[in-house]
Amino acid sequence: MFLISLQFVAALILLFFGGNLLVRACSALALLLKTKVFFISLFLLGMGSSAPELFVSIESHLDLKPDIAIGNIVGSNIFNILIVGALVILSSAWMTNQKTMVKSTVLLLGATLITALLAWDLSLSRIDGLILLVLFALFFIQSKGLSEEAPSESTVYSPPILAGLLIAGFVFLFLGSKWAIFSAVEIGNHLGLSTRIIGLFLMSVGTSLPELAIGITALFKKESEIALGGIIGSNAFNTFFIPGVSALIFDLSVSHLFLKTDGIVMTLSTALLLLFLFIHKKIPKLAVSSLFLIFYAFYVYFVLLHRV
Repeated sequence: MFLISLQFVAALILLFFGGNLLVRACSALALLLKTKVFFISLFLLGMGSSAPELFVSIESHLDLKPDIAIGNIVGSNIFNILIVGALVILSSAWMTNQKTMVKSTVLLLGATLITALLAWDLSLSRIDGLILLVLFALFFIQSKGLSEEAPSESTVYSPPILAGLLIAGFVFLFLGSKWAIFSAVEIGNHLGLSTRIIGLFLMSVGTSLPELAIGITALFKKESEIALGGIIGSNAFNTFFIPGVSALIFDLSVSHLFLKTDGIVMTLSTALLLLFLFIHKKIPKLAVSSLFLIFYAFYVYFVLLHRV
């Protein structure tokens, strides 16, 4: 267990370095492309930080462990909103583009409901996967239309340096996520946890560490708009792209338990974020962040209490 713990610490270091590089790169790329930094983070960070979830989904189905695949996607979305989102809300500089954030979150909530409806028969077929991929494309086309021009205070980098930051950031995130995932599985097996719990918590937290690293880095750099874009983008990739691609390769089986409990929590978490975006001026940010954290703690307690 000592070596596994050491590997997990090394994974955290790589993830935070990768998150730092990508936050800088997103600001510079938004300025270079003359688009809003929120959209750049929505797509670029969403894609990059969701790569571990795609890897886990495919590997889990090849290993005949579909509960880990679905649990990882659902658990990651819940963690992104309730934990990473709680950190982002504490920032004083995150509401610079509220209109775009609200509309993107509405689209994400719609995506969550549509995916739940498609999975209502306890499976996602190839046709369902194709529908999800089409909706995924429409989501980002619509989000691009909501974007505004980048802020002028973004740091300027030359194209070669910018490319180097992006490549290094994604490499660090990939290696860190891979080590974190391996450590999580080993710890879960050692503790005798079910595949559902491993997927919902250990794997989802491991694959969400890029979002957490990016969120903390963006918070300290007063770039919380990047962090929120990364959360919404990552959840959109998790909800549309990853199940869509996986379902095209093989039918995805979804247990009734996921629909009854975890899917509901994921939907409520997204709705809670949307509600806060509407009424954020009326409620102290610390109170909302605390509510998010308490909600997640009760969810973890409920699942672990039933040990399913």
